[in-house]
Amino acid sequence: MHSHSIQHLLFLLAAISQLSALNPQLLRAQQAPLITAQPTNQYPVADAVVSFGVAATGDGPLSYQWRKDGTNLVDGGKITGAATASVTVSNVQTPEMGFYSVVVTNLYGAATSTVATLQLVPMAAWGNSWSVEATIPSGLNNVVAIAAGGNHNVALTAEGKVVAWGSFPEVATPPSGLSNVVAIAAGYSHSLALTTEGRVVGWGSNNYGQTNVPAGLSNVVAIAAGVSHSLALRGDGQVVGWGAGGPGSAEDPHYGQSTIPSGLSNVVAIAAGGEHSLALTAKGLVVAWGDNRQGQTTIPSGLSNVVAIAAGGERNLAMTTEGWLVGWGTWGRSSAGQTTIPTGLSNVVAISAAGMYSLALTAEGQVILWAHSSYGQTNIPSGLSNVVAIAAGGAYSLVLTGLPGGVAPPRVLGPQVLVGTADRDFFGRIVVANSAQGFGATGLPPGLAVDPATGLITGRPAADGTYAVTLFATNAVGVGQASLSLHINLPWPGITTSNVVLAGLGNGFAYSAAVNADWSSASGLPLGLAMDPQSAEISGVPLEAGDFVVSVGMSNRFGMVTDSFTLRVSPVVGWGRNTFGQTTIPSGLSNVVAIAAGGGDNVGNSLALTAEARLVGWGQYWNLGQYMPVTIPDDLTNVVAMASGYSYNLALTAEGRIVGLGLNEFGPTNIPTSLSNVVAIAAGTSHGLALTAEGRVVGWGRNDFGQTSIPRGLSNVVAIAAGQQRSLVLTAQGRVVGWGGGSASNVPASLSNVVAIAAGRVHSLALTVEGRVVEWSLGGTNNVLSNVVAIAAGEHHSLALTVEGRVVGWGWNSFGQTNVPTSLSNVVAIAGGEDHSLALIGLPDGVAAPRVLGPRVQVGTAGRDFFGRIVVANGAHGFGASGLPLGLTLDPATGLITGQPSAGGTYAVTLFATNALGVGQASLSLHINLPLPGISTSGLVRAVLGQGFSDNVGLVNEPNWVGASGLPLGLTFHPQSGEISGVPQEMGDFAVSVVVSNRFGVATGSFTLRVSPVVGWGGNSSGQTSIPSGLGNVVAVAAGGGHSLALTTEGRVVGWGWNAFGRTNIPTGLSNVMAIAAGGAHSLALVRPPAPRLTASRQGANLVLSWTGGQVPFQLQQCREFGSSAAWENVGEAVRTNSLSLPLDIGNLFLRVRAP
Repeated sequence: MHSHSIQHLLFLLAAISQLSALNPQLLRAQQAPLITAQPTNQYPVADAVVSFGVAATGDGPLSYQWRKDGTNLVDGGKITGAATASVTVSNVQTPEMGFYSVVVTNLYGAATSTVATLQLVPMAAWGNSWSVEATIPSGLNNVVAIAAGGNHNVALTAEGKVVAWGSFPEVATPPSGLSNVVAIAAGYSHSLALTTEGRVVGWGSNNYGQTNVPAGLSNVVAIAAGVSHSLALRGDGQVVGWGAGGPGSAEDPHYGQSTIPSGLSNVVAIAAGGEHSLALTAKGLVVAWGDNRQGQTTIPSGLSNVVAIAAGGERNLAMTTEGWLVGWGTWGRSSAGQTTIPTGLSNVVAISAAGMYSLALTAEGQVILWAHSSYGQTNIPSGLSNVVAIAAGGAYSLVLTGLPGGVAPPRVLGPQVLVGTADRDFFGRIVVANSAQGFGATGLPPGLAVDPATGLITGRPAADGTYAVTLFATNAVGVGQASLSLHINLPWPGITTSNVVLAGLGNGFAYSAAVNADWSSASGLPLGLAMDPQSAEISGVPLEAGDFVVSVGMSNRFGMVTDSFTLRVSPVVGWGRNTFGQTTIPSGLSNVVAIAAGGGDNVGNSLALTAEARLVGWGQYWNLGQYMPVTIPDDLTNVVAMASGYSYNLALTAEGRIVGLGLNEFGPTNIPTSLSNVVAIAAGTSHGLALTAEGRVVGWGRNDFGQTSIPRGLSNVVAIAAGQQRSLVLTAQGRVVGWGGGSASNVPASLSNVVAIAAGRVHSLALTVEGRVVEWSLGGTNNVLSNVVAIAAGEHHSLALTVEGRVVGWGWNSFGQTNVPTSLSNVVAIAGGEDHSLALIGLPDGVAAPRVLGPRVQVGTAGRDFFGRIVVANGAHGFGASGLPLGLTLDPATGLITGQPSAGGTYAVTLFATNALGVGQASLSLHINLPLPGISTSGLVRAVLGQGFSDNVGLVNEPNWVGASGLPLGLTFHPQSGEISGVPQEMGDFAVSVVVSNRFGVATGSFTLRVSPVVGWGGNSSGQTSIPSGLGNVVAVAAGGGHSLALTTEGRVVGWGWNAFGRTNIPTGLSNVMAIAAGGAHSLALVRPPAPRLTASRQGANLVLSWTGGQVPFQLQQCREFGSSAAWENVGEAVRTNSLSLPLDIGNLFLRVRAP
């Protein structure tokens, strides 16, 4: 540079430096606004107050102008601070949603902020208004999935974060550090999360291990949470379960819900209900297991083409490819509407089920709800639309919504993980918020395609593997996308199950033993069965009993597999509820001659008696506060009969001894020590009955309804039955007698010619000699039945066995207990338990020689009609018997034993049956008792003093002479008719002795005859018309509300009847009563005042009169002549004192005092 220029520059710098020292501002340029902190997006709940704020620098003063969607805001209404650094929007609703920004200005320029979004949380909740589950957390943003539990909610964001809220902090607080989540599930009080690595994380309640994820569990693609169990679906189509209902557990709430059925494979979806589980296979079929008390694991017949499943507390939903719904199961408190799908509901794209209600989402974004609603769960908020996901919780509903079309680009919510099976139909749907007009996908395996109009992914994948798929959705505003991890597994062939498969001996059997197999073979099958190699079906009629290990070889184009299962061929078949193993026939059961079934509320047990007099039991008792397996003592032998009750069993030995097993609450297994010579037993809910060889009945155990109080005079009984609170007997005359509680003990008056009886929990059955069934109390008799030879009653259902060996069931069918297996035939005996049924079967005719099963012991009465039937398995062409008493004959074609035995005694009878293959025989101990006379009148007979009386003594077994003694004066007894008649002249309780005789012998009895001056009639629920013993000299009576009063000549009050509020507690010392009255809940007595006593004494010239007792004031009266015609006159006015002084010269007077 030139030296002159340098000097000039130095001069300028010096000048500037001097100016700077005088005014430093002259050197700084003026600053326009600069925004240093931008406004942030806000996602509040409705009605919230939100604020947007900025921070800015620049030369002041700074001015602010907030805008919404590019339009300036002004203060007023919901807006405050429109011209400040922070604007506030109150009571946010849909109109306030939009894009907010601010322009900051000064004298030197302007700056505009970035746009911040104000959008209501894309969720809605309703139902239980006081529960925090229905209160959505403020600030919840970018949600892609939701789940609703019993008392909490879970939401998953697009960033893989989990947000939870609800009543219980341990459930509403996800584990620290949980991230990269792709799926969530909410149980009753626990939650699950699935990460991108295929790992499952659980938190919340863990009382049954439901959050103890199995070690090593990986490659998981789906999760589900029930009340107290959890499920996971792996990428290879296998299901894993943990929590309540694991192997070996039985007590509530363990119903096998986490024990995966053997052979379950190629699963594409899972669902967990209250205490049951569902799986959807690649074939569109549903598999269910666990609790079936409400039929929730009984899949509706013909259900197929299913693409989605949902499980509630005790109910399920399935959605088909056509968008139709099917429901089954119920809700414990009310079944109304639980599985009734709303009419016209179609085009469904998502479903959810809770304990009390159901939800469905249509393709139009509309929510449909139905069934029970205690807290308004089914009250859909007005205007709700654009819904993209639904979740049904315990007492509330939760939905995820999107924006209307044209407002924002689509948000692809999922699915993030899916599983399918090669060469099997696949169904998936792109879930989008904010509306979409078109769909697409890249990376799908060959064979799958996406419908660009609906977003449905369908087809058949051609190859297995894990595919990284990108899902797209577009609308006029923009494009949205998300990633999908798609797992396609191979349909390897496999056996249907490795569990025990049950088959009925001698019954038609068909079972598909393999899945995904093009060719199969089997070895180890019992005689009579074979496998079709193309269909893998094993079919035929098994002719051998036992456990058979069947090996199955299977192949398809993907490979070859060999596996095995156990085929159990049993002479006993069970159906209905199996929660407690009551229909799982034990191994090795053979040579059975009789069966029994019991159970009650949430228990079930079964019994079988073998020809070797051995008892076999299975199922469970409820005993000592826990479930216990039915066990039979090793030393219990020589058994000839058995009976099964609520949670106990009875066994009868050949020696006539009864053994009780199981729960002894109320004493049903406390057998009376003096009981002997027993020939039959019956077990009610909590009481037992025994029939002796003499035709006498003995009862023990619970007696709150008089079920063990045997009616007096009951004799010549030939059969017994026990229900819940009542007892039934069948007499030798073919008549049924019932006693105890409930209408089931009220035997129809016209019922006669009965040959068998059965008692359920609340109903009774009778079988007539014509083969007709009569039912009373529960209703629903199967009137079209004929040729019935045996009957059985369960808790609320009935069974009948026809002469052709066919079983018919009717009544309650909550667990399929009346769904008799279609192939069941050759049945020889039946039994009904709480919610299950049993049948004993034999081989078809022509396969084996007959087996005579019984009866082993039977009782009859001399001179009365007898009915018996030889029970035979394996078919019989002829029957015979030796050792029958005179008067009985056997029909050689039917095996019926009929007639009238002419003499009493115990007869050793041999029963025979023949067919083309041989002869079978068994022993019968036949006890014929004598119809001794007796009286049925017992207890108290009432008569009214001085009133005509006539009553017949109840007589049984046709007496030819009767005598009586001990009658009160005025009554006579007629020995031919047994009538007592006349007019009783004596009052009191009289012990009347009766002697009765017939051609078989003499008997005595007695009863009490009470003669009373009071008679009552009408309602007697509290004994108000039962006149007390010794009541006499009555002059008045009164009737109140459930109680009665009597007044005697002595002025004494007697009360009886209902004593609530002490209405019959006569006050101590109450006497001299002259009237009584009885009210609704109180009593009154009017007491006679004591009579006054007059005395006189001389005091100087005066006569002083004094009196005591009586009432004040008193009136003194006088008369000159005493007698019946005396004219009494008042002396002065009434006085209020107890004495009066009169002059002595009053003359000859008679004086008295009385009340004025």
